[in-house]
Amino acid sequence: IEKEGSFSIDRLEISPIDWEGGSISEESYDLVIRSKPEALASGRRVSNTIRAVVEPMLEPTFGENVMDELFERYAKIVGEYFYV
Repeated sequence: IEKEGSFSIDRLEISPIDWEGGSISEESYDLVIRSKPEALASGRRVSNTIRAVVEPMLEPTFGENVMDELFERYAKIVGEYFYV
C-alpha cells in the first residue's frame, strides 16, 4: 500500500478470531477435527465465510459462472488441511 503511494498506514491492528467456529484444543489452541466429514464440513463453513467477503471483488474480473466452482475447490482444500 505504501509503495503504491495512494495511501499511508498510520496504524495496523489484528485481532485473533476463531474463524471456523470449531472446537479449540486448550493446550495448543489448534482446531480439533475428529473425522474427515467434520473436516470437510468445516472447510465448507470457512469457504462460505471467505466467499462473503471476497466474491464481490473477484466476480467482476472472473465472472459469475466460476464462483461456485472456485469456492467448492477452496472448501475442499481447507477441509483437507483441517483433516491432516
